[in-house]
Amino acid sequence: MLAFYMSLVDDENEKSIIEELYKSNKKKMYSIAFSCLRNSQDAEDVVHEAFLVAIEKNKKIFSIPSNKRAPYLDVIVRNMCYSILREDNPVELSGEEDVPMEEVFPEEEAISNMECERLIELINSLPEGQRDAMYLRCRFGFTEAEIATSLSISENAVRNRIYNARKAMKEKLGKD
Repeated sequence: MLAFYMSLVDDENEKSIIEELYKSNKKKMYSIAFSCLRNSQDAEDVVHEAFLVAIEKNKKIFSIPSNKRAPYLDVIVRNMCYSILREDNPVELSGEEDVPMEEVFPEEEAISNMECERLIELINSLPEGQRDAMYLRCRFGFTEAEIATSLSISENAVRNRIYNARKAMKEKLGKD
């Protein structure tokens, strides 16, 4: 795939950027996609599409600072996963145990789905920095240090973003 991505640009500098990004980020991007979708084929497709979006469609990847490129790719992957999960035909989650139908209570499932959807809604309504920090914390269980590294910000900034995000979410929940 690397050769394909490199063929999308003519500039040698851009080719070296693509090569470095691909080699250093493909595993992390796949990990993010797989943890969200729980399907290896869909995760691979998301990683491929994310590289195409970053390289071919908007070429923004070349204009942002090098220390911000990896987090930018992570956000693209995350947003693509959100889009897949929001589709009317949800992705079949692999690796889950089959639960006999008589053990699943429709009321409990509906309440659980509503709570999860509401939480995702709240997180998505946050400003970008807070949203990214909360997503990495809640969805992947990243520590403050891991979030700081992923977003290329200080741990103090991570703490502030999470604090402000929680405060904003509590306020929105209080209004409802």
